[in-house]
Amino acid sequence: MGNKRIDELPGLVAADLEGDDLLLVWDTSAGAVRRIPVAALLAGTQPASAMLAALAARGIGAAAETDILDRAAADARYLPASPLPGGYEEGSWTPTLAGSTVAGTHTLSLAIGRYERIGNQVTARFAMTVSAKDAAATGTVRIGGLPYVSAAGVGLTPGAVQIGNLTLPAGCTQAAIVIGANANAAILVSFGSGASVSPDISAAVTNGTFIRGSITYRIAS
Repeated sequence: MGNKRIDELPGLVAADLEGDDLLLVWDTSAGAVRRIPVAALLAGTQPASAMLAALAARGIGAAAETDILDRAAADARYLPASPLPGGYEEGSWTPTLAGSTVAGTHTLSLAIGRYERIGNQVTARFAMTVSAKDAAATGTVRIGGLPYVSAAGVGLTPGAVQIGNLTLPAGCTQAAIVIGANANAAILVSFGSGASVSPDISAAVTNGTFIRGSITYRIAS
């Protein structure tokens, strides 16, 4: 097949394309994808081996003669490298346990975490099991080691937890975690009918306590 203008391919409306648009083209002679301006295809200056046949659904030629790809997929104007500040990121982190007044040195038989960051928003998930609690620890229960520090100027952001072998203060039946501004640790809080208290690690946590949770919070972009 000799050189052909792209508007000579059956079924294609050339008006759908603009001269400065780029098409992804499979070059059979080179065995690679090339970016070719529509203007060059309209002028017939590209070899037939680089021509693309239409998608079968559009009825533009036989499948053996190929595929015209959506120009939006080939044009960098429609595909910014990073659509959000910070882009997308995922990874692991290691949660830690501490008291807010006296941190203590605790042994965890399980301490795992994963996170996803999309722009300036982070979702962190974790699970931990205490095998040996330091009896010297006091203060509120802190889950540290979060992968990013929270942004300045934000209020308390809540997250969900599942707890076991953890003693809540009197009148409290449920628990959650919260993170404040400029922090990379979440605090365990508890609440119930007319009560809202931060449990003290000295009374709440024991050997065998497990805490699993997830929190989504804002970071500096």
